Amino acid sequence: MGLLDDIRAHDTTGNRARCRVQSILSTVEGEDHDDLMDALKDGMVPATAIAAALQARGYDVNGGSVARHRRGACVCPR
Repeated sequence: MGLLDDIRAHDTTGNRARCRVQSILSTVEGEDHDDLMDALKDGMVPATAIAAALQARGYDVNGGSVARHRRGACVCPR
């Protein structure tokens, strides 16, 4: 097995279509969607605060997921 085979074996982007944050973004509408987008873009809003507000509304997400999404290190298609 070569290096490329190893890389493909570790590539999990094909296993999930989107990250938790993107899944949430696809379900919220209107002002809530706009507010979430604004918060994600505002680097002064802690990822943990965004996650806590989403958890209070019943979403299963944590600060790490929010931070990964912000950095572009999640499984969302680029």
